[in-house]
Amino acid sequence: MDTLTVVLAAVVPLLGVGLGGFLSERGQARAWRREEAARTRAERRDVFARYLASGRTWQATVLAPEPAIRSTGTHSGKPYADGGAAYGESIRALAEIRLVALHPETVETATAWDRTLRALSVARARVAPRPVPAELAACERAERDFVDAARRELST
Repeated sequence: MDTLTVVLAAVVPLLGVGLGGFLSERGQARAWRREEAARTRAERRDVFARYLASGRTWQATVLAPEPAIRSTGTHSGKPYADGGAAYGESIRALAEIRLVALHPETVETATAWDRTLRALSVARARVAPRPVPAELAACERAERDFVDAARRELST
């Protein structure tokens, strides 16, 4: 045997093992990135769904035939129709959206919906038991905008 054959016999298997390890590591890293992306997408979807459900419950509570009217709001100082537990859940979910959302548009539309729900609560306290069509229409538009933004974010 000549020297070249001996060197090749020793080096080629090592190169094969090294290449196999490199390709395996690359495949595992790609799989890990896919799993992580799916996990974060599922987490964001859960937060978005929780915000959507609590916002709708808040709105339904405010629009009830006999809403609970509080005399002074914590921020505006104006009377408002109390959204009950749904208000608190909505605020918590909005805070989570600010932490987990990837796109600023999602946070902006969620915040805009929160503002319209607050305006609906104040308007409902002013005119209860009469309907508040302008504020309700604004809430429905803001909710639609949030849902559209959340769908766009989850599709990326």
